[in-house]
Amino acid sequence: MSSNAWQVPVDVPAQTPTQTDWLNFGWQTFVALDWPALSPNSGGVMGQPDTSSTIGAMTNGAIVPAIWNTFRDVSTIMLAGADPGTTFNKPTVIAGSCAALGSGNPVVAGFQPQYIDNSTYPTADAVLPRSYTNEVFTGPLVDQEGWYTFEQIFVAPSEYAYIQGNGYYLGQNQVKAYQGSTHSLVGFPRDGQGMNLPSWAQYGALEVKATWRVLAPVADKNVISRYYTQWGYFMQADGTTCQGRHCSA
Repeated sequence: MSSNAWQVPVDVPAQTPTQTDWLNFGWQTFVALDWPALSPNSGGVMGQPDTSSTIGAMTNGAIVPAIWNTFRDVSTIMLAGADPGTTFNKPTVIAGSCAALGSGNPVVAGFQPQYIDNSTYPTADAVLPRSYTNEVFTGPLVDQEGWYTFEQIFVAPSEYAYIQGNGYYLGQNQVKAYQGSTHSLVGFPRDGQGMNLPSWAQYGALEVKATWRVLAPVADKNVISRYYTQWGYFMQADGTTCQGRHCSA
C-alpha cells in the first residue's frame, strides 16, 4: 500500500487505460474512502483523512469512522428553499428523543454517534418527502432478520463545494442554468481545484451510497466482524421514537 493511499485518486494514469487500470483506480478509490477520518479532537474536519493512521483502525473497541462516513448527508444539502451554508464541516444534529438518550456506547472520541432519522424529510427535488427506508426503492428493503435497512447518501466535500458555490441546491437555479446561453450547468472541475478546497479534498464529484442494517451485539456476534460498524441512533418513522443500536454497512 502506497504512502498516500488515503488520497482519493482523480483519474487513471494511463492515456489509453486497460481494464486493469480501471480496476486499480476503483480499488484505490475504495481504500481512500475507507481510510480512517481525522478526529475533531485532533483538529480534523468532516471528510479529512488521518494520514498518520492505517485502514481499519480501532480505538477502545470501536472502528474509527471512515472518511465517507463523515461526508455531508444529502438530507442536509438538498433542502426545500434553504441554503445549506458555506462550510462543509457541519455535523448532522442529533435531535429529539435521540439526543436525550446520551451515549454510553463505543464511539471514538471526537466523533458523534451515527444518526439516521427515518422520519420523512423534505427535499428540493421531490414532490413527496423522502425517508431512509425508501431512498433507493419504491418500498423498504428488509434484511433476513426482518429489520428494515436504511439507505443513506453521503456527499464528498468536492461535490458539496460545487453544489453550494453554484447554488445548485435549489432546483430553480439548475433550471435557470439550462435556460441560459450555454443550456447546461457549470462544468465540474475534474481535479476539484478552483473551489478553495484543501489538497486532500481535491478530486472529482463523488457520492457514497451506504445501506445500513441493524446488528445485535450478542445475537449477531459471529458476523459483526464481517461488517463496517458504527454505534448510533435511529429515529423511527413516527419522528418521536428513538433507538440506540449497532449499525453496519
